[in-house]
Amino acid sequence: GLEVVLDAQGFDALAEWADCIITGEGCTDSQSAMGKVVAGIGKRAKALHKPVAVLSGAVEEDAQALSAMGVTALFAAVHCARPLEWQVAHAKENLRFAARQLFSLMAALGKVSE
Repeated sequence: GLEVVLDAQGFDALAEWADCIITGEGCTDSQSAMGKVVAGIGKRAKALHKPVAVLSGAVEEDAQALSAMGVTALFAAVHCARPLEWQVAHAKENLRFAARQLFSLMAALGKVSE
C-alpha cells in the first residue's frame, strides 16, 4: 500500500530537490522496520541517495535496524527524564524541541537557513 501512496504523491520527483527527507511516527522501534511508513520512505530515499531523519515521540534501542533501510538519524521528542503522563501532556513542546534540534543541525551544515 505505501508504494502506491508514494507513487501517487510523486515522492521520487519531490525528493529529487530535497537535501534531506524528514518523516516521523509515534514510537520508532523494531516494528518500524517491518513495512511501516518510516521503512518505506527510508528505502525510497536510499535509492535516491537522500538522507532521512525521523522525528518520533520515542525511539527504542532496536530501531537501529532502520539504518540499513536508508534511515540516517532518529530524533526522539522525549528529551528529559519525566513520567509518561508529563511527556504526553507536553508532547507538542517536546516535538517542537526535537525539531529545533534537527533544524539547528541542518542550519549548521548549511542545509537550511535559521
